[in-house]
Amino acid sequence: QRSAVIRAMRYADSASRDTLLEAASLVVRSETQGKKAVRYTFTETGAELRSVVLAMGTWGARWIMNGPTPDEGDPDLIMMYLARHLNEPNLPKERVVVEFVLPSGRSRRRYWLLLIQGGSSLCLQHPGFDTNLTISSKVADLQRVYMGHFTWAQAVKDERITVQGPQALKRRFPAWMLWSHFAPVVAAKEQASQ
Repeated sequence: QRSAVIRAMRYADSASRDTLLEAASLVVRSETQGKKAVRYTFTETGAELRSVVLAMGTWGARWIMNGPTPDEGDPDLIMMYLARHLNEPNLPKERVVVEFVLPSGRSRRRYWLLLIQGGSSLCLQHPGFDTNLTISSKVADLQRVYMGHFTWAQAVKDERITVQGPQALKRRFPAWMLWSHFAPVVAAKEQASQ
């Protein structure tokens, strides 16, 4: 129940934030797919402000951002970030279903990321297609990779993340992801501290 309330609050926060950004003429809202999906794009004013926000994020990543502890992390949030940061030109032309198995409290949460050029999506229930890859990880470890605390290859090598499936797909998966915009800053910070 608590996670459902948190998701509802996060949605409400997101909706009100989007409305504020639209009212401030920073973004323009457009509906696609017959009003099933909404897309926001920056106005000229918003695009100019974007560089300021990115500079602040870079500063935060360099000076104050630390990684999550092993027990921290929100599985819904990290999966939303992963689904939003796909390297579209590198995505497969044929659908690939990636199942994520993430511990959450006493249970394991499952998510399915359907990857295909031009139409990827995140599913909270089994999508009805065969799974091609299964990725298992603690939420905090997946979040650390996303944020740049360590690389995907290092996480797999250290068995923080396990990947099951055909070798060719296992090799291609990291190229399908964009990770955080601030990952290079965090990686440089981690390298300097060693």
